Amino acid sequence: MEDINLTNLTSEQRDSLMKQLAAQQQQEKQKKEEEKRAYKELANETVESAFVYLADTSKKLKEVKKMVFDNFKSVLDLKKDLFNIEGNQASHTFTSTDGKKRITIGYRTNDNYDDTCKAGIEKVKNYLKSLAQDEKTGSLVEIITELLTRDKSGNLKPSRVIKLYQHAMNSGNADFIEGVDIIQKAYNPQFTKTFITAAEKNEQGEWIAVPLSMTDN
Repeated sequence: MEDINLTNLTSEQRDSLMKQLAAQQQQEKQKKEEEKRAYKELANETVESAFVYLADTSKKLKEVKKMVFDNFKSVLDLKKDLFNIEGNQASHTFTSTDGKKRITIGYRTNDNYDDTCKAGIEKVKNYLKSLAQDEKTGSLVEIITELLTRDKSGNLKPSRVIKLYQHAMNSGNADFIEGVDIIQKAYNPQFTKTFITAAEKNEQGEWIAVPLSMTDN
């Protein structure tokens, strides 16, 4: 396209050119606005359409989840009677006879201890104070103190309490053992959401999880 030198144009020609340019800019702006409106309409239609399927899928998942828990109720009742299992067990795993399918049902839990835990911690701390502060016992005090550290929710971690119990038994100290026993008995986990997981073995003998959420695929 040949370049236009504005200085060679008459005022009428320049005015005409400016009007054409303004009209073109307006058309481009209008086209952009129309494209934005089309985008919003498409996005809205897609949301409305997808939401129906997602809501229906969520409903079906809840129904299936309830059905599975209901189906396993009699199995759990029989398991508790036969093996004298306490009713507060957080999860149960069942495997098919051929060993190729596995289902776990249970409750998510939050660690929690009742107020008697404080008494147990005090007994443990008193035991720590009674230790001679040589290099060997100083290291033990540091280890046990670390095991008594609470998480961000203010609770002890059950896995640490188990290690604490091992140290108590190794020490043979009655007060230390009693203190840890109090802590263990104070454990009162709070059940939150129920869950179900399923997995199947592949030809290599590896467990492959069955995707049961939108984030698993």
